[in-house]
Amino acid sequence: MRERKSLPVQGTEDRIVLYAYEDCPLDTGNLMRTRLDGSIVWAANPPEAQDAWVDVAFENDTLLANYWSCWQVNLSLATGAEIHREFTK
Repeated sequence: MRERKSLPVQGTEDRIVLYAYEDCPLDTGNLMRTRLDGSIVWAANPPEAQDAWVDVAFENDTLLANYWSCWQVNLSLATGAEIHREFTK
């Protein structure tokens, strides 16, 4: 899978990785937290079926990810679970 973006997780050797959505099965998701050895801590599926993550960033200590359907989601850094969602279009 091709990486589109990779962000370091402060205080760890982990990374938040956004993979090219065209390389990932829709039921797997293309946004993951990975360890240095490549193992997956979590994979976040977009909240909408048949959707894909298109961007990810840290804003202060908050992990924000956007998906194709114009939503920005605050994700838990520990689990990848959705904390809050906001429509951005």
